[in-house]
Amino acid sequence: MTFRDLVKQALSKPGLTLGFAFLAACFLTISGYFIRQYDDFVRQRTTFLGLNMREGFVALSDLQRINLIVLEAIRAGEMDPDQATRLDRATDFLFVRANAFHKSVASQPSSTGAESVMNLMDEVIVLLDTAKLDDYGDVQDLSHHLISLTDEIRRLLFVFLDEQRRAQQALVTAQSDQLRRQTLFLTGTLFFLILVAGTALLLLLRESRLRRSIVEAESRAQYLAYYDSLTGLPNRAQFQDRVLQDLENKRPLSIFFVDLDNFKGINDSQGHAAGDEVLRFVARQLATQVQAFDGYAARIAGDEFALFVPETDEERLTLLADAIMESMQVPVEFEGESLDVGLSLGIAPSDRVVESLPLGFESLCRIADFCLYASKTSGRNQYTIFDSELNEQFVARRAILTELSEAMKWGEIEAWFQPKVSLETEAVFGFEALCRWNRGGTLVPPNEFIPVAEASGSIIELDLYMMREACRIVSAWNRSVGTEYSVSVNLSATHFRSGSIVESVARVLRDTGLTPRLLTLEITETVQLVNWDVVRDIFAQLRKLGCRISIDDFGSGYSSLAYLRAMQADELKIDRSLVQEIETSDEARHVLSSVIELAHSLNMRVIVEGVESEDQSDILSSLGCIYGQGFLFGRPMPAKSALARYAASVGLDIAS
Repeated sequence: MTFRDLVKQALSKPGLTLGFAFLAACFLTISGYFIRQYDDFVRQRTTFLGLNMREGFVALSDLQRINLIVLEAIRAGEMDPDQATRLDRATDFLFVRANAFHKSVASQPSSTGAESVMNLMDEVIVLLDTAKLDDYGDVQDLSHHLISLTDEIRRLLFVFLDEQRRAQQALVTAQSDQLRRQTLFLTGTLFFLILVAGTALLLLLRESRLRRSIVEAESRAQYLAYYDSLTGLPNRAQFQDRVLQDLENKRPLSIFFVDLDNFKGINDSQGHAAGDEVLRFVARQLATQVQAFDGYAARIAGDEFALFVPETDEERLTLLADAIMESMQVPVEFEGESLDVGLSLGIAPSDRVVESLPLGFESLCRIADFCLYASKTSGRNQYTIFDSELNEQFVARRAILTELSEAMKWGEIEAWFQPKVSLETEAVFGFEALCRWNRGGTLVPPNEFIPVAEASGSIIELDLYMMREACRIVSAWNRSVGTEYSVSVNLSATHFRSGSIVESVARVLRDTGLTPRLLTLEITETVQLVNWDVVRDIFAQLRKLGCRISIDDFGSGYSSLAYLRAMQADELKIDRSLVQEIETSDEARHVLSSVIELAHSLNMRVIVEGVESEDQSDILSSLGCIYGQGFLFGRPMPAKSALARYAASVGLDIAS
């Protein structure tokens, strides 16, 4: 049964009858509830009034206390100071009670009995005040008058309170009956009016309302299923459907993948509202440019867009790409700020994709994404069209991804060590573990497989493999030779998105037996971490394990003082790019000196990478740097060879 059928049945005569019956039941229930609420209100009011009338009885209790004190004084023959103090306090209490009683009966109808009680209470207070001024000289006379007044007050008060009780009870009963009758009347009237109005309204509007709601629901569902609500562009589902249609018709086509450069920076610095405005701007520009080529744009995720054009001619594709890049030269205006927008593009023509993979939507997307990655690694804010050279790289990349997992399984991924030394003594205190792939007897350069692993996500498995190998080797060496060498391993920012890095490090330390303080985790500074708050929390958990945190390659990427303060790391490794000119440039020395001083002020150990000459080492020492790493002190070599070499250099008995 469809939704339309359900609505029609609900608006039929039986459906309306059941609806009105349900409505009537609801009103009757509500009426009963209101009646109970009103009864509760009356009872509460009665109780409140009863509490007010208790003030009279409390006043009688105070009079009794006063009489007892006076009788004690009579038996003693005079009023002693303690009795006088107690009598003064009791008089004060009586004054307060009498005043409260006055207020409680002031709002009630006039009563001779109440006025008499209040006058007698005032007489008692005056009598006591007078006796106090006379230092309670004649307690016998005071007792006589008090007893007389108290008896009269008690008699009048009981009569008055009984009258008040009956009057209040009658009033409450009358009010309750009247209120119940009014409630029933109003409820019945309201129910009748709603019944009449509801029937007329439903009969007049049911068909038009049903049609309108169905059309709106279907229209909204259709829109959300195929369009992006922020930009108004087709979404990934519609983009895929339209591309598949053209593929089925065997038409030539090209796919563009578009990714915003530094979009996260705009979100972080200007807020998500600014980010949304940038996305809308980019969407408008892309849609405008691609329409001139009979194509269309889509938003497929976050800051990622896709374009479709029904042609593969490289000259035409280049013309469109240039037009898109040119359109991004206009800054986005947001709340008085000018925001620069950069794009990277990857372009996959179908006639070239078929040379590498079976032609299909997924293969087109894979090639376009590969070209986009090539644009970003080449400097961003540019475009790359898939060609024969990229085809060779793509095939090589597929081979690397296929073989990398097997290489770790068969031990082809090796840990090579490069020493970290004291610049003053050149004594080795630890090593950085570097990844090397011995692929069938040939070393594969790290820059050929590390970026591929990073892009594919397999970098997590590779990093943990290297960490385990390095920790295992150093731990075993330290135990057998008696050294305390430390080891540093690199971690990709990808680990801090998965959330399991702390558990993984703890497992490696537990399994290898390496002392936690001898493990340093190096985070590459050239990668912008997604959420600094999350990263700081992970750093804190890693420190609880005993590990040290190091910012690697500082100076090669998004260097900033805010980055250093936010990360709260234990160690800063300065990239070789800040060292290369310190022998010839005063400015380079000044910049390096400032970074070293800042790091020391943040209690960070500083290690300078890329030290290749004695002059560089001397200059670094003069600038306050204590530790260094570079070819001057040793090139990377297989881990066990490095350990043996530097242990022997300090006279350790390796054979032991």
